[in-house]
Amino acid sequence: MSDLKKLESRINAALSRLEAAEAGHLELTKENARLRADLEEQKNQRQSDLEELERLLDQLKPLIEEGENA
Repeated sequence: MSDLKKLESRINAALSRLEAAEAGHLELTKENARLRADLEEQKNQRQSDLEELERLLDQLKPLIEEGENA
């Protein structure tokens, strides 16, 4: 009977570790999704910033050329 109790205890401990690992995996999966969403948002912001920079440069080019020709 003692061996049976030991085996049951080991099985319960293993199940507890598996449940904890599964919970950790789930949390990592959620964190990964949050980070991917943040990365996508940063990429979109970067693209928007680049487009704004290009508009500003297009406005500055004629002024620079005008100053060079003066």
